[in-house]
Amino acid sequence: MSDDEKELRRYRHEVHRYLDTIWLVSSSKSRARSAMYNWLSIQMNKSKEDTHVSKFNLDDCKLALRILKRQYKQLTGRNNIPKGKKRG
Repeated sequence: MSDDEKELRRYRHEVHRYLDTIWLVSSSKSRARSAMYNWLSIQMNKSKEDTHVSKFNLDDCKLALRILKRQYKQLTGRNNIPKGKKRG
């Protein structure tokens, strides 16, 4: 695996950490994941079909992280997810 692929993989993992943490604090968990991706597609100005972490390039990941970190801070008052925090 090249260094570029490793970096992209690391960024995708970080995007997932924020996505999962945010939708898990939602009051409507049954629809929260889908709603979260719909919201992110609007924020990123991307189609719903193209708004999936597996389709993101490095620039998409960086944009998504800026958006998600801002949303996380609004919801929790914290700047970042603690490194040891597990999803779910």
